[in-house]
Amino acid sequence: MVWRLKGWDEQRQVVLLDCEGLSEQSFEGKARKLCSQYNFTVLDREWAADRYCWMLDFEGQTLLFHYQCYTDSCWIEPAGRLDNPGFFSLCHLFEK
Repeated sequence: MVWRLKGWDEQRQVVLLDCEGLSEQSFEGKARKLCSQYNFTVLDREWAADRYCWMLDFEGQTLLFHYQCYTDSCWIEPAGRLDNPGFFSLCHLFEK
């Protein structure tokens, strides 16, 4: 299972991700592996009918990890603004 960078929006500070086989049923397992792979600490988890949102810590920065089932969209965004080097380091994590 490989998470890959699908794109990013620098102004909105959103990192778009993709993962083969991602679905509502597989999200939790794949999300746990992503957190383990990139050393994200899960602070909180919320879910609604068609959307998951996990609050993560990464090197002292709080991130929101979203998955929307109906649109099959997955993205990470900071809970607050990141400086440009912090945002680009987050983007480059997924380019490897």
